[in-house]
Formats: sequence, C-alpha cells, structure tokens
Amino acid sequence: MAMMLTLLMLAVSVFAAQASAAPKDRNDNGIPDAWEKAHDLSTKKDQGNRDADGDGARNRCEYQAKTDPGVADSDADTIVDGDEDTDGDGATNRAESNLHSNCGRANSHLQIRRATVTSLTDGVLVLTVRGGGTVTAPVSSTLRCSVKKATDDASTSSEGKGSPKSSCAVADLVTGAKVHKARTKGGKFVAVTLVK
Repeated sequence: MAMMLTLLMLAVSVFAAQASAAPKDRNDNGIPDAWEKAHDLSTKKDQGNRDADGDGARNRCEYQAKTDPGVADSDADTIVDGDEDTDGDGATNRAESNLHSNCGRANSHLQIRRATVTSLTDGVLVLTVRGGGTVTAPVSSTLRCSVKKATDDASTSSEGKGSPKSSCAVADLVTGAKVHKARTKGGKFVAVTLVK
C-alpha cells in the first residue's frame, strides 16, 4: 500500500511539474500570455485572428513566425510581414493566415478554398487565396484538374455549387481563372477544381 501511495504521489508531482512548465494561455488562443503581454495584446480577449499592425499577417501568425505584431515590416527588408513566406513553404504569411495554417512551420500539405489563378509559368502555379496572399508551388505531373460548373439557379448560385465535375488540363489554369478548391501535397499542387 505504501508503494502504491508513493507511486501515486510521484505521478501527481510529475503531472504538476509538466502543467506548470506549459506556458499560460488564459484566453486559450494558442498564443502564450507572456508573448501577448510583451506585444501589448490582451490576455483576456482572443486577439489571435486580429491584425494589429495591418500587414496582412494575423497576430497568431505573427507569433508562429516570430515576427512583431506591432510592426508591419519586422525585419525592415521593405516587405511587409504578410507578404513574407517565413517558413519557406510557398504560402505567404497572409495566405497562411487566411487558410488558418501555421505560419512558422513549413506545410507540405495545404487545402485551399476559393482562389484565383495569378500565373502559371514554367510549371509553377501561383494562386491568390480569398482574403489575400499567395500560394506558389510546382504543378505535379499527376495533377488532377477538374471543372465544377456554376448554375444559374438562385438556390445554388454560390461559387462552386452546381453540376457535376468535368476534367480540365494544365492549359486551363490561365490568369484570372476561378478556383473552387486546390490541394498541395509534398510541396506540389496535386489537385485543382476550377469554377466555370
């Protein structure tokens, strides 16, 4: 019995030590209180999705990317933080903010909804995501390209709803083409569904 009590007390002390080692996050927004305090953000209200300095990178993204949420160009290189690709995965911090992706960790898999083709040059596709920011990646040789036709019916007229998909080709990824959804895997575009 004494052995059981000793083991229980040991387990409780280890758990308590681990809990106290984790940074406090009172508003449970994924940003430690100490970082929020250091950058004059509230520890009571969730300000993770706000963009304090107007640079296109939301506060949570700025924390992940280790940039300053109070300075639009943290590294003073004349490129605002939202237009930087801090983690080098092909998606700007602004795009990652809008995709709710981690700005501080390279993401080889991205799910993109509602975008526009900006360019396709030498097999490299650039999409501008809804809300701003770009995702740049090579097009896979096995790209699955499809077209989802929008209908004229008022009840299903929102972009992407309508008739079944038909196939398309890389040549259909022209500047200005509307993208219903796209997916990257392994740092390459593997699927794109256009809306026509």
